[in-house]
Amino acid sequence: MNLISDYNKFNIVFIHGLGGSITTGTKFNFFKGIYSQIKGFGWTQEDNIPEKLAAFIPENIDLAKPTLIIGSSAGGKISLLLKQMLLEQSNQQVLVCLLNPLADVSMRLVEVPLTNSYLLTGDLHKTAKDALIIWSAEDEVINQTESIKMFHPHNWFVQVQDNHQLKNSLSTVVKRMDEYVYQNQNVTQPDFVN
Repeated sequence: MNLISDYNKFNIVFIHGLGGSITTGTKFNFFKGIYSQIKGFGWTQEDNIPEKLAAFIPENIDLAKPTLIIGSSAGGKISLLLKQMLLEQSNQQVLVCLLNPLADVSMRLVEVPLTNSYLLTGDLHKTAKDALIIWSAEDEVINQTESIKMFHPHNWFVQVQDNHQLKNSLSTVVKRMDEYVYQNQNVTQPDFVN
């Protein structure tokens, strides 16, 4: 059961990681079973991410409502861009939950072929102030130590005993997101860290 009984007042967006899917992905389908209004942002390495997000916003996000963005792995970086774009268009609150986020390509433990220029550049991880960041203790893809150093210190950090996919911890992820949203709803959104 969710701590937040009225998620209908939120836009909820899920952004998958590299090679993920919003049609067959385990995480998106799990979240869809809980948050019926969730929208999935699908992307590939060939996409112009900023342009695709700009087209996604008017079709999927009510700018009069606060938004919860859930970003997984490389989708975490895209989540931070979506947050920035929403704050430029609306004065509504934007909360972000990052699941094993890839903030910078230097954090990879394995060689993942990233070719999308947006994912290879930028330092949007500095905008993650007050985000919920969930790390897997047994993550075989992202170097947690380096990743934690890169994120602004004013974030909510939660570690779970799972691997990069988080398939065994999704119920825990939802509980932590509920607590995060409950603690942060109707809080004035802080300015970006420059």
